[in-house]
Amino acid sequence: MRVFIWVLFLVFAAGSVNAEPPGDTPPDPQPFVSHLSPEETLESAQEAFRTGDFGSLRRLLEPLLFPTPVFEREAERIDARQLLGLGLFFDAQQVTDSDERRAFLDLARQNFFELLKERPDFVLDALLYPASVVELFESVRSAHAQELDALLAAQNGPEEDSVQTIYVERDVNRRSLVLAFFPFGIGQFQNGDSVKGTLFAVGQGLSLGLNLASYLVVESLRGDDGYYDPGPDRRSGDYADALTWRNVMYGSLTAFVAIWAGSVVDALLNFEEFDVRIRALDGPPPELLPPGQESGPETLVPLGWSLQLSF
Repeated sequence: MRVFIWVLFLVFAAGSVNAEPPGDTPPDPQPFVSHLSPEETLESAQEAFRTGDFGSLRRLLEPLLFPTPVFEREAERIDARQLLGLGLFFDAQQVTDSDERRAFLDLARQNFFELLKERPDFVLDALLYPASVVELFESVRSAHAQELDALLAAQNGPEEDSVQTIYVERDVNRRSLVLAFFPFGIGQFQNGDSVKGTLFAVGQGLSLGLNLASYLVVESLRGDDGYYDPGPDRRSGDYADALTWRNVMYGSLTAFVAIWAGSVVDALLNFEEFDVRIRALDGPPPELLPPGQESGPETLVPLGWSLQLSF
């Protein structure tokens, strides 16, 4: 019996010697387990960012981004990596051990690099994040500049090998106000309104032609003695016909003057001092051709009347 008691004493004594004293080594931190979905956890991290609780960002987001992101949407991954980078930088400032601080910063750089690989042209908002975090982010961009440039070029697609050159000719002509007072729609043609110019020209031409024809008829009815034959009743014969054609002559002259006045008013109302025309060329203009090549490209001239007079 006494031997059994000594054996038990030795066993307990050996166990107490091998056991470490409590409190010398902290227990390993338990992994963060959340009952929230990744999207809800990201919202919690965003709320922590708004309230300044930066110490919670790593605890919330690191399990969702490393080793493999759980977010399916790119926008959520980008937001989460921004916040995690801030959280890692904040934790690095809280520790006193240089190796631990370096580990936090290296993880922050790795996190920012993963963000830039997904969006090579992404820029961290300097109004939202501290300048030190933005500086760390840009240092990651500079360190991987060649790789990020290649990724950006691949995302944008191949550049066009050929560039099409289009030659455009611009003509500026100064119009004359005097032409607005000319008959036969000249003012309208100068203003570039060929439809109105044609109508005024036809109207004035018809009225002037009728006026001349009436005058010839009136003169043809005049006798050799310079008088008209009044007929037996002194009111008919060539005299009556001459009166009718005289009225036509005066009426047509009045119509000519009225149409002329209308064309002058319209030309003045629509007058613009400068006429600017843009024309596309099939090739370079003659002044740009090599010496010895006299023939230039054909221009695309718009259809219509063109009137240019110089004084």
